[in-house]
Amino acid sequence: MSMFDNYKDLNPSYIPNNKNEVIICEKEVKSQKLPHCEYNIKGKFIAYSWNYGDTLVLDFKKDKTIFVEKDAIIFEEKDKVPDNTTEGTYQQKIYNVVDFKCWICLSRDSLDYVWEEIPFTIPVCGEKEVQLKFPYTINNGKISITIYDFRNEKLETFNYDDSEEISFEITEELSQKLPPNVYKIVARLYNDDNSYIFNQKICLVR
Repeated sequence: MSMFDNYKDLNPSYIPNNKNEVIICEKEVKSQKLPHCEYNIKGKFIAYSWNYGDTLVLDFKKDKTIFVEKDAIIFEEKDKVPDNTTEGTYQQKIYNVVDFKCWICLSRDSLDYVWEEIPFTIPVCGEKEVQLKFPYTINNGKISITIYDFRNEKLETFNYDDSEEISFEITEELSQKLPPNVYKIVARLYNDDNSYIFNQKICLVR
């Protein structure tokens, strides 16, 4: 029967189908899984996101691959540091992937280069692929998961036994402590003598 049929001629045996079946799109279901992934205008992944109060799990694997700035200088020797003869351009960075140290060039003068050490952090939109030089296991090793705010101030730290992968739970209690803002969550392998960053996530709480 169509909407244009004359109801006077309605077949007495006709039973209208008023069943309202809700069909959920598979793509919609997947998009509800937390955390969400955020991309920049070029389609490059930049951060994980969720809403204030959400509960979720973040997986941290021992990944030696990071991406840094395209023009970054890489040191792969222990204890190697830049000096005033190390050439660079203003705001260019150097990463020592053995000692997990980082420097930024403050000089605009090509005759005398000034490098200042800054915290070793992984940029959000890096382009150059770099392999970190850290062991997968260390003697008496532990793993820490630390949350930093947008000022790079430490908020919370959680410790675990050494493992290939850590499932870090954002519980309801923890989620209440993270108001809308940008956060950095860093995973480290450490013991009494050494500390190695092996994974880092930028997170946006809406």
